[in-house]
Amino acid sequence: MPAEQMKIRSSLTPMRIGQIFQTVLEKRGVRFEPLTHGGNPIAAMGPQPELSVVASHDKNIGAWAIQLIVHRDGDGSAVEMNVVYHSGLRRAWSGTSNTYSRSAGSSRAQLVLDAFNREDPRLRIL
Repeated sequence: MPAEQMKIRSSLTPMRIGQIFQTVLEKRGVRFEPLTHGGNPIAAMGPQPELSVVASHDKNIGAWAIQLIVHRDGDGSAVEMNVVYHSGLRRAWSGTSNTYSRSAGSSRAQLVLDAFNREDPRLRIL
């Protein structure tokens, strides 16, 4: 499954980043789940994030999923936000049911990024 990735450097704590992420995205039908390495022993060997979560909203049209991975980095945080989506070909072949929309995920990721910007004037997109 393809993903659109944003890397961010923020002076906010991982806890505050998670709170903003949840506040912006929470609404009826949105699920927040831990993002795990799926038992992959190699992935488990590297530095582990302070926060790793996926938010998703499953509906027939406009379903979306966004992964948030936050590592403590000195006096701030290194943030990775991934919009997970299915390709246009997959959506055309399978229909929109049980697939994630890139545009729906990207628009919500932009809302989260805007909220991070309001809270952290020193935020940098890498």
